[in-house]
Amino acid sequence: MQKNLFEEAVVRLKESLKENSNHAPTNSNLAFCLEKLKQYDEVVQV
Repeated sequence: MQKNLFEEAVVRLKESLKENSNHAPTNSNLAFCLEKLKQYDEVVQV
């Protein structure tokens, strides 16, 4: 269940970053969610 919430958050955060890629809180939240999903390679790119 919780994994699905993080996956949904990643989708929404990435959509938000398309509008403003420099928004620090959004980037931070995206990195947090990706870390929880153990998608470490993608965290480094954020």
